[in-house]
Amino acid sequence: MYIYLARHGDAIYLQPDELSPLSPKGEKEIEALAAFLTPLQLRAAIFHSGKLRAQQTAERLAAGMLVNGTVTARAGLNSADSVSPIAEELNKATTDILLVGHMPFMAKLVAQLINKNEGQDIVHFHKGTIMCLESKGYQEWVIQWVIHPGLII
Repeated sequence: MYIYLARHGDAIYLQPDELSPLSPKGEKEIEALAAFLTPLQLRAAIFHSGKLRAQQTAERLAAGMLVNGTVTARAGLNSADSVSPIAEELNKATTDILLVGHMPFMAKLVAQLINKNEGQDIVHFHKGTIMCLESKGYQEWVIQWVIHPGLII
């Protein structure tokens, strides 16, 4: 089983923050990332934080994937949220999932899954980065790959 974790693309920050959209640069980078992913035929359920820039990122990435269901907002993926509930869900999941969220949540989630210590940073998600983690058993995860838009544009 695979978990894909993505940070939203570059955004134009507005108030309220929830309404901040992707910038033209962010749109271009995420669309290039989706095109890069297309030949891989990745299949996943897709969830985002509910903030506009995360929703737009999730929808654009979905264009390059085979989506199980619809792209859906879900609580618990914002920058200050606790990673424990999501980590517990992922450890019990039986299908591939893409989560689109924010920093520092995404980095803390990876640290929790890999090291079982969210405070022990092992990766930084630049805007638009997507990472693939593979389950090797209950609470055992390994990083399969990381792609940043700067690598493909």
